[in-house]
Amino acid sequence: MALSQLEVTGAEVYATALADRLYALGHRVFIVSDTLTKSTQADFTPLPFNKRGFRQRVRNIRFLVRFVREHRVQVIHAHSRAAGWCAYFAAWWCGIPLVTTVHGRQPTHFSRKLVKAFGDKVLPVCEAIRENLVQELGVNARSVEVVRNGVDKPRVLEVVVEKLRTSKPLITLLGRLSKEKGDLAYRLVQEIVPLLGEGAQLRVVGGDKNGIPARFDAFRPTVEFTGYVDNVADYLAASDVVIGAGRSAIEALLLEKPVIAVGEARLHGLITPETLDGALRTNFGDIDAGKHFAWETLPSSLNAALKQAQDKSNSAAIVRKRVAEEFNMEHLVSRMDAIYQQAWSEKRRYEVPILTYHRIVQSKEEGGSLPIWVTAAQFEEHLQILKEEGFTTLTLSDLASMPTLANRFRPERKPILLTFDDGYEDNYTLLFPLLQRYGFTATIFLVAGMKQNLWDKDSPDFAPTSLLTVAQILEMQRYGIDFGSHSMTHPRLGAIPLAAAAEEIGFSKRALEERLGRSVNSFCYPYGSLSADVKRLVGESGYKFGIASDSGSLFLHEDPLEVRRIGVFPNTTAARFRRKITGKYVFRGKKSH
Repeated sequence: MALSQLEVTGAEVYATALADRLYALGHRVFIVSDTLTKSTQADFTPLPFNKRGFRQRVRNIRFLVRFVREHRVQVIHAHSRAAGWCAYFAAWWCGIPLVTTVHGRQPTHFSRKLVKAFGDKVLPVCEAIRENLVQELGVNARSVEVVRNGVDKPRVLEVVVEKLRTSKPLITLLGRLSKEKGDLAYRLVQEIVPLLGEGAQLRVVGGDKNGIPARFDAFRPTVEFTGYVDNVADYLAASDVVIGAGRSAIEALLLEKPVIAVGEARLHGLITPETLDGALRTNFGDIDAGKHFAWETLPSSLNAALKQAQDKSNSAAIVRKRVAEEFNMEHLVSRMDAIYQQAWSEKRRYEVPILTYHRIVQSKEEGGSLPIWVTAAQFEEHLQILKEEGFTTLTLSDLASMPTLANRFRPERKPILLTFDDGYEDNYTLLFPLLQRYGFTATIFLVAGMKQNLWDKDSPDFAPTSLLTVAQILEMQRYGIDFGSHSMTHPRLGAIPLAAAAEEIGFSKRALEERLGRSVNSFCYPYGSLSADVKRLVGESGYKFGIASDSGSLFLHEDPLEVRRIGVFPNTTAARFRRKITGKYVFRGKKSH
């Protein structure tokens, strides 16, 4: 995470909260910034992004390149212009993706249009910024997605809140008191003080650690100035009405406080269910094209807010529910995690190879005309190649146990998945010894209701072939072989009645779990036959993965219920096999999005 800041900002609060959630998913997170105020599990390294001379910028880029290589960083996530500019060139040099969260409007001067420096995925925090990026700067709309800053409901200490309450109705104005935000705060105080009379009190929460700018002294003692505080949530909870924008407004709304949204660009007035969409578009007034301040509306907004606080109407509860949905931190982290995976996979044109096998036979003659086999000699050659290339085998249960599928891209290992359909007995007699010899594992999909391959009985050269016994399955499981479901009777699920498909999917899960003594988290569609309804049934039955053949997304994380695989056949030579395991094979001739 790259930030450029000299004092605490909403971007820092967001970045540190996101970093800690990502840590819980198993990511390792670094923050590089001029300063860092908020505590976080991320490793912090100072870098003077705000020193914007050309030589310093070159030094910053060189530092980031060394940092990326030393720590094997796979994605840079920038949160500001100065940091993003340096990160753009460092990411390009290292061949890794850059994701940029855009917290404010971007300047539209020629150099910014020429070198946009936003990277592979651009995430404006509101719709007004998206319009700025696409319409004014010409950023490719396909790379832009509105992702609001996630915000948890603030935690407050009631004992502190009680001490902060006042005898009069308390209006709290939040924001920095420096630069443009300081000018806005000054104008707001000017406008509000004459409206207070004896009926309300104004408290200004914010500033920096250097104290309150001298120009605000003219408003003392009528107005209380707290300066910089760490426990903003307690001050919000003690308020009757809150005035602010961005994160301050969001947290206050989550506490069901009446909020007058006013930011650097617009005065929205009191937030109600009817005005919320407009406020979301501008991040509660902080972002817009031009300035829009109808100061004459402030008195009526303030009166309405105080009345709402007194009457305890359900308007605040309705707004809180919607805001909680829009800024849900869990949803944000999940989406951001997927964005990182997508950016990495698209940039490198890489996905963990998932190979499809069926039978292992001793000779070609034993295989028959249906090309769903490889010889034991072929398969051993494949394992030798995997060993030489330094691959580690994962199973679908390994993936299911990961807190995030992004962990499949961990730089210290080179993963591959070997999957076997149907569960033929030769998977025990020939496959199992070879896996043990080379120290690999695999996932085998079992047809739970059959002991032979009777689904092939109408084939012209049908030869009955035994499937794995329970004893064989349990022995393989003890070694580390993973097992999933391949239905009860191997039908084409996309071509049979949905009720019958539901039985095949659900009954097989229960039967196998009883047999294996553990949960079954993957389902393989027989013949690769599926539909949207069949996929839905697989998810509703409790499977984490639905395994297809050559259909589905190029990216494993994008649709875990239709996972694309790479087929291995009798004619898969060593050279072809090497191409299939590169991680780039599924991208041949296909466009990612």
